[in-house]
Amino acid sequence: MIRPRRKLFTVLFLSNFVLAGFLVLGLGWFTTDALKGIYRSVWVHHLEESLDFAEGRLRQVPTDSMVGEFRQFRNSMRMRVTLMDSAGNVRFDTDTTAGTMQNHRSRPEFIEAMQKGEGQATRLSATVSIPMLYVARRMEIGKEILILRMSTPLTGIDQELSGAYKHWGMAVALAILLGGVLAYLVSRRMVRPIQALRKAAERFAEGNLDGKMPNSTVDEVGLLADSLNQMAEQLNSRIRSIALQRNETEAVLSSLTEGVVALDHSSTILRVNQAFIGLFHLHGRPVLGKKLLEVVRNSELDSIQTNFRKEGHSFQRDIIIVEDAGERTLQVRGSALKDIQGQEIGTVLVLNDVSRVRKLEEMRSDFVSNVSHELKTPITSIKGYVETLQGMALLESDRDASRYLETVSRQADRLNAIVDDLLILSRIEQDGTTLEAEFQEINVADLVDSVVQGAIPIAEKNHIQITVSCPQDLPVNGNPGLLEQALQNLVANACKYSDPGKTVLVEVQVNQVIHITVRDQGFGIEKKHLPRIFERFYRVDKARSSSQGGTGLGLAIAKHIALMHHGRIDVQSDIGAGSTFTMILPRANFSNS
Repeated sequence: MIRPRRKLFTVLFLSNFVLAGFLVLGLGWFTTDALKGIYRSVWVHHLEESLDFAEGRLRQVPTDSMVGEFRQFRNSMRMRVTLMDSAGNVRFDTDTTAGTMQNHRSRPEFIEAMQKGEGQATRLSATVSIPMLYVARRMEIGKEILILRMSTPLTGIDQELSGAYKHWGMAVALAILLGGVLAYLVSRRMVRPIQALRKAAERFAEGNLDGKMPNSTVDEVGLLADSLNQMAEQLNSRIRSIALQRNETEAVLSSLTEGVVALDHSSTILRVNQAFIGLFHLHGRPVLGKKLLEVVRNSELDSIQTNFRKEGHSFQRDIIIVEDAGERTLQVRGSALKDIQGQEIGTVLVLNDVSRVRKLEEMRSDFVSNVSHELKTPITSIKGYVETLQGMALLESDRDASRYLETVSRQADRLNAIVDDLLILSRIEQDGTTLEAEFQEINVADLVDSVVQGAIPIAEKNHIQITVSCPQDLPVNGNPGLLEQALQNLVANACKYSDPGKTVLVEVQVNQVIHITVRDQGFGIEKKHLPRIFERFYRVDKARSSSQGGTGLGLAIAKHIALMHHGRIDVQSDIGAGSTFTMILPRANFSNS
């Protein structure tokens, strides 16, 4: 149940007014009760003095003259005088005939006087039927015990008090009125600065943070105003900083040529840049707050970002967009969208139109493939004629001709190897998806053993020993022929470029991924060459490479094969200490999506 709100002024005013009223009424009741007690004490003292006077007179007269003395009391005293014996029988009363009065031995003042010598009581008189104040005293006159009692009506006291009560009531009413006025002024004084703070807080809530909270003479309210002013300054500074960062972010996003779209976990668009709008021709259409599939009618793009949320790692894919003007190839990169606490709140997709690049790459690959095929035929013919000439007895007597033919044959073999490597690269680039579909489970130990067996002739020729360290029964998904060729290129290079008598180590280690390391003990590679050694036809030492018969494409082929298997090749080298090439492959199964 929601309790109704009350104004602070009303609460403070009523609280102070009620408190002041209770204090004044309590003080009035206490004062009137004390005044009544004072009046009673005065009358009791007056009655006691009268008893002293009457007792003194009665002790001075003979017993048989007491009746006459009581008659004088009736004429000289305003109060009632009663004389009783020890049995409670009334002998004389100034207001009533003694013979008609009841026995008084049960009266409180009589009993107390008999026991203590003096007694008091306030009660309704049974004789005159009005409330009376009684004071009784025990006397011993001769051998007789008598009780002398003085009494006066309480109506006289009440009449005297009524005037005091009237004046006191007027004073109480005036005090309550003054208390109400004071409560009003105090409440208003307390509420006014709070109301000013409320109005200033409303301005802050509306976004106007430049105004200041009014200061107050009340210490707590003043401290609150200072705290709110500091909070407003900090908020204003942070809002300006956020606005500046937002403008900078918008400027960066607007200047990007790539399309950028931010999505939440439900694939709802949070933000896009102009490049994304232009990429999908969305000018003038509402985009924010809509599902990605509603804006971009491409199921492949929606499937990519949905799979990303499930897998949770960055990705890069190419998708084909079919339009009236033809097909376009878009490169899609995705990563997690996180808040300032590092919590993942969605996905960021970056799209780049790579249609022209892919077309040029396709043209280049087609050119290489076509040229390689065209060169293959004449090279085969040249090599065939050279072998025919070398087998003729005519040239046995001509050493120069034999040497020339041997050079031609060697160069034809080298040219043929270059053409073969170019064809392999072209096939990987053109048919990468098809080759990836041929992946199967491979035992790494069997793969390494096959590569080492194939490299034994090169190792023996260069007097190199190959050492293998590989765990058994370690599976990996991949294309057997391509992985063997990539690893064969690394091992063959290690054998070719190691000094005679040295050792080449092939080592396989497993943690989150599989590391296949080939370490040689050659001269090493300078740091400046390391970034470029995987480029096609790049040679660190051209003279030595030519003498070893290399094509300059082995490392490029190995790199492309590793990338096709969702891995990579790292290299470390120190001059004089040799080089270490590491092929890193994922352990988990992966699909061709």
